[in-house]
Formats: sequence, C-alpha cells, structure tokens
Amino acid sequence: MAFVWRWIKTLLPYDGITERRRFPRYSCNYRLEYNLLGEPVRRAEATIDNISKVGVRIKSDRNVNKGDIVRMNIQPDIPDRIISAYGLVRWAKEAAAGIEFLEIEPFDVDMLISSSN
Repeated sequence: MAFVWRWIKTLLPYDGITERRRFPRYSCNYRLEYNLLGEPVRRAEATIDNISKVGVRIKSDRNVNKGDIVRMNIQPDIPDRIISAYGLVRWAKEAAAGIEFLEIEPFDVDMLISSSN
C-alpha cells in the first residue's frame, strides 16, 4: 500500500514546497532575553524573526540545543511591556532555533501576533 501511495504522489503536481505547519507564521522583529533552565543565570540576547500561536523562531549568537528549556522575556514594540514565557527548543541550527511555547498567556500571544509586522 505504501508503494502505491508513493507512486500516486509522483503523478500529483508538486510546487516544491511541502508545508507541515499547523499555524501560520508572522514576521516580526522582537528583542528577546533568555536563559536556559538548569544553568546558572546567564542571560543571552536574541531576535525573534517570526511568531505563531505555538512558538517562535529566534536568531542568537548563543547556541541552544534541541530539548533545552528556556525562560524568555520578550520585548515587543510596546513601551514598558515585557512578556514572560517558557519554551522548549524543538530544533536548532547554527544561529537559529525554533522554540515551542510551554507556558505563555494566550492574550500575550495574540498581542504579539497582532503587533507583528
């Protein structure tokens, strides 16, 4: 049966993009301070370049590893506003990483998305 499905897929039109994401991504440019749980408090800085309902993609000079849990302070483009969250690193490659939210207020996620670029 798997062979038949692979063969059928070769007949279908393919645009070169296979999208597995369940939630749309929104471009942004938020500042992020974070530290890894289980390590001495050593803050690192990063930039969030896209956000969804379930997580963020960051660019950082500090390496993180898949499976790390991070405490994040997100600074949106709103004066005097800092959003705290916890997340799980789902993937990491060079200076970028994808972090799934573990704990964040739903209102804060909606606000971050609505104020994104």
